[in-house]
Amino acid sequence: MPIKCLLLETKEKRRFFTLVKNRKQLAECCRAFGAKMSIVKAEIKRNQVLDVKKLVSALCDKNYKSEKVEFKKA
Repeated sequence: MPIKCLLLETKEKRRFFTLVKNRKQLAECCRAFGAKMSIVKAEIKRNQVLDVKKLVSALCDKNYKSEKVEFKKA
């Protein structure tokens, strides 16, 4: 069953899925780094949706690879 979540996509085409409730917190960050933010319905497990702390670590880790996930704009 698809989960409604927030997708962040960087200029380098790296994708991160986080909670929709983090949208306001991440808006300025996305503007500063030129990342795109979209609310999507993704075929993803709950444990693959990053909280803010894990998201920051993943963004800073150039070796972080998110799994390929099917999603549609919500």
